[in-house]
Amino acid sequence: MHLTRPSLPHRLPPNPLWALLGLLVTLAACNGATTENDLGPRVSGLEVASPSAHTLIFSAPQGARAPLQEVTVRNPTDQPLEVSDVSLGGVDADAFFLESPPALPLRIAPQSSYTFTIGFAPPHAGSQNATLELSTASPQSTARVALYGLAARGEGGALEPSLHEIVQTLGYAIDVGGTELILSTKDAPIGDEITVTLFERASEAPVTLTPVARYGPEALLRFGFVTFDGQQPERHELGRVAPEDAQRLLPPLQSGQTSFDPGDTPFGVYVRSGSREGSTISALNTGLARAIRVYPLSDRVGRPLRNSYLIAFEEATNGDYQDAVFVLHNAQPSSALLPTELESPWQPLFNGRDLTGWYTYLPSHGVDHDPEGVFRVEDGVLHILDVPQRGRREFGYIATHAEFENYHLRLEYRWGEKRFPPRERAKRDSGIIYHVTGPDGVWPRGVEYQIQEGDTGDFWLIGGTTLATTVASTRAAEPRYKQHGEPYTSRPGRFVRVVKDGTYERLEGWNTAEVIVRGNTAVHLINGRVNNRAYGLFQPGPDGQKVPLTRGRILLQAEGAQIMFRNIEIRPLQAARDDLP
Repeated sequence: MHLTRPSLPHRLPPNPLWALLGLLVTLAACNGATTENDLGPRVSGLEVASPSAHTLIFSAPQGARAPLQEVTVRNPTDQPLEVSDVSLGGVDADAFFLESPPALPLRIAPQSSYTFTIGFAPPHAGSQNATLELSTASPQSTARVALYGLAARGEGGALEPSLHEIVQTLGYAIDVGGTELILSTKDAPIGDEITVTLFERASEAPVTLTPVARYGPEALLRFGFVTFDGQQPERHELGRVAPEDAQRLLPPLQSGQTSFDPGDTPFGVYVRSGSREGSTISALNTGLARAIRVYPLSDRVGRPLRNSYLIAFEEATNGDYQDAVFVLHNAQPSSALLPTELESPWQPLFNGRDLTGWYTYLPSHGVDHDPEGVFRVEDGVLHILDVPQRGRREFGYIATHAEFENYHLRLEYRWGEKRFPPRERAKRDSGIIYHVTGPDGVWPRGVEYQIQEGDTGDFWLIGGTTLATTVASTRAAEPRYKQHGEPYTSRPGRFVRVVKDGTYERLEGWNTAEVIVRGNTAVHLINGRVNNRAYGLFQPGPDGQKVPLTRGRILLQAEGAQIMFRNIEIRPLQAARDDLP
């Protein structure tokens, strides 16, 4: 007996017993055919974001019945095939049932099929799972179909399932920021969330935006993507979900489609329900400042799903973020700026005359005590380690008094000739450490934009900070960033490196280094070229759990080599709520 379905990029490893079976099993809802795309089966003409093949997903209030679904078993061989046993097992087997089960043994003629009808009638609320098992006696083998169901406590308000229960049932192993119904309403990332304003297409294939859950008011739901025509946002509606499908998983489309091709144009996502709108572009939100939360997706066993994100919409202001839930596929965060942000004026961080707004730190002297002039200002330039070459020079830094978040930092640097022990024969080295929190020391917790000969743009994660990105190979000792590469999350350590992709700095003359920070994401640029990117930055929380890292002080390192900085400036990236119509 052989059990197959069209292969999925994100499917779980197939049961090895299926290779022994002579059955072809397909899954479908009773009211529509099943096809597939990159994310999973298509039920009733709707793309379903199921990360695993051989899976059926149901939803219904407790005590009610979900729409029936089908498992079709076909014998593709030239010999009769006998199914000796069909059973439901697992911890929640009592929540699922076989409608009109056949008499056993079930004999399936050559090139023929038989369809089983599966139902979900949950006796209690919550996420539930079971297994449909099909067995043959000769050859002796068993194939399994996973069954998942979500039972709401009722309809509306506090009776709805939580976002945690929704993603658990759909098969995504992500931390949405809590297991309770109500999550945070603060304008800050929670759990595995990343801050994204604009996306871009990850490959030449179409982008898909698929509704996977709707637990909100009975109102027409419209969704699509946003681009810009000059200063004005232009909404492109993709599809609609009918009001009567406001309390279920995998709601069908009333009209429209789920795929689109934005070309090379950056885009945001928007959702509208009645008069309420939420968008990744915060200026378009009509409710909370953070009406949409974005989470990188992982499958049931925690493997990252490449270029796939959960989009969770809060329609009102209570913070449950399951009024409408989507999966965005074949997209990645874009470093492009909004038109209003491009016009936002640059603000000097360094006035070119003195160290106003900054303080110095040297371990042997402490704060703002620099007797030898390691940090000196002359003619609009900050000179670091332009001092006599008399033996070893301790490492230190100059840091801002203020903390910053959601910004675009730009500065110019140039190497000097002097080098000092213990690095007199090493590459000239310095760096920008941002999101610095906690006490001073060498080096404080934060994220470093490495400035070093041949290595400018590397990430160094300091003091237990971590990042999520894409790399050329997750098996490398020091992973190298690669756009459209393998999803990668670093492990916490004292110093952890993620190597940049591309060498664009000059060893002679001035270079322009830039850091673009939005929420807990970051992009590194050197001389106008992106060469490293973090889709999520995190730090250890008080309970040992990772928490998003979004703000902190900015410092420039003195690390054994003479270096000069000038034109250090910053501009905010989080546009005011009324900047856009």
